[in-house]
Amino acid sequence: MERVRRKNLAHRSLRFIRATMFPAHRGKTHREYRDVPVCLIHASGSPGRFTVFFIWYSGYGLYDIVLSITFYPGYSLPMRTFFSPQQIIKRSCLGLIEQAGVYLKPASHHMPEARFFIFGQGRSGTTLLQDLFNSYPDIQCDGEILYNPVFCPYDYVERRCRLSTNKVYGFKVKNYQLAGMQRIRKPKDFLTRLSQLGWKIVFIKRENFFRHAISFPYIVARKKTGKKQVVLDPEEIFRQMRIRRYYGHEEDKAARGLPVHRIVYERDLLDPAQHQPTMDRAFAFLGLDAVSVQTTYRRKTRDDLSALILNYDQLRQRIQGTEFEEYLDE
Repeated sequence: MERVRRKNLAHRSLRFIRATMFPAHRGKTHREYRDVPVCLIHASGSPGRFTVFFIWYSGYGLYDIVLSITFYPGYSLPMRTFFSPQQIIKRSCLGLIEQAGVYLKPASHHMPEARFFIFGQGRSGTTLLQDLFNSYPDIQCDGEILYNPVFCPYDYVERRCRLSTNKVYGFKVKNYQLAGMQRIRKPKDFLTRLSQLGWKIVFIKRENFFRHAISFPYIVARKKTGKKQVVLDPEEIFRQMRIRRYYGHEEDKAARGLPVHRIVYERDLLDPAQHQPTMDRAFAFLGLDAVSVQTTYRRKTRDDLSALILNYDQLRQRIQGTEFEEYLDE
């Protein structure tokens, strides 16, 4: 019943929007208003309470309520997420602006011959892999196009793909962006649907949780202090290791049973000498001929962490005796 009430409200609102925002187009067919994203704010009688409807109008009287959130004093997100409500609201505004810019550009009806996306965590080599893919003349590999919330992520991805003039199009996406920002409750559904539509999945992982957990805090501390040698909080690093492990398990669940091309950072990308054979296998997975690749991307941390982290002994002491001890000497 609630769903019917909201759909009726959405339909009346769309008719009102068409009559007020497009008065010169009155009497036009529904085709004139196809693929129009609408954000409607509906205020209720209760003080401080209002509902935001995100509606996607497909034309011919068809529409979808993509998302509806009721805000009230003391509001909290109904879904468990690692992003705060403030972050989601801020990113939602940025996502709307970004998506509007994408849909205002004329898109081709031609789809690239091959499509793929890089699936993996931050600080796991995704940027390096993207740069190596872009060294191929016929490939356009965008960054994290789902970094901010967008209407209908599937349609948005397809639109970005149609804007490409290259023969092959790709982008990057992270599991927690799908669950936290795009509100896709089961990221596996996203991967499965794109795979069924012909998208290839390049799944990249980083196996050393210790170095993975240190990577981002080190970059932040280095930018903050302006020095190469920094001090890191041992408890924060241990917490980051658990988070990275959790993300890794969630990624494995999402990719399980799907045809993916797996890349391990330590095995395939850490040594520059492995870049060419790694990309040759990736190009073969996409059905492309091998070409010479190169990158301008450089590592931010060296192998000897004790030379970069002033309290490295404290970090080792915190990790020793835990389930992560095996990663200390790798």
